[in-house]
Amino acid sequence: MRLSIENTREEFMRLRGQFLEQLPKSCQNCGREDDLHIHHIVPLALGGRNVLSNLATLCGECHGKVHGLKIRESHGKAVKEGRIKAARPGKWGAGKVPYGYDVDRFGEMVINEEEAQIIRLMYKWRYIDNLTWPQITEILREMAIPTKTNGEWSNATLHRIFNNPLYRGEYYLQGEFIGYLDNPILDKTLIDAEDEYKRKYTQPNGKLYVFRCKSLKFGHKAEGGGKRGMGERALA
Repeated sequence: MRLSIENTREEFMRLRGQFLEQLPKSCQNCGREDDLHIHHIVPLALGGRNVLSNLATLCGECHGKVHGLKIRESHGKAVKEGRIKAARPGKWGAGKVPYGYDVDRFGEMVINEEEAQIIRLMYKWRYIDNLTWPQITEILREMAIPTKTNGEWSNATLHRIFNNPLYRGEYYLQGEFIGYLDNPILDKTLIDAEDEYKRKYTQPNGKLYVFRCKSLKFGHKAEGGGKRGMGERALA
């Protein structure tokens, strides 16, 4: 284990020049521009890696606070504020990369066109063809299309996709709006269809109407439906 850690540190020293060019030129916590250090968010000794998503620029004072007595509080604040300050549309912050995108070695989001085509189909099925989530899930399974992690589709997976503003070109990081992407996955037709669908089926309390689906087969009608009543296509 010791050899592995030492090798990782040696790797960091070899790559340090590249990291300095790509990381922000000011402290990602306080904005200071002198006495800058490269901080590993997850320490090398705990399995952290020498990748941009695990690195942050901190000044000597902030770096010292991170490794001081209040390490948890300082670390969390420094990392969150640092990522938000350094973020810009198209630059992936951290966490699981969403379906439809990949991240290149420079930390830039790039569209995975094969997955993006599936995203567009899903939005068409949902907001133009009015298919239900179970119907969409069934189609994806019958087409043998895997998820990002090569798993099976579920309502939870669809929920993440249909509630991710990134596909519309709106980039958020930890709840903070950063800006708009130049080239979103969804085109104007699909964005307008989603907006119209939600306008039409949103209740006064802000929630969408939910209908029970009688069958998963394409084209079957809703079993029940609150205000919309019998005979209309299932919506959720």
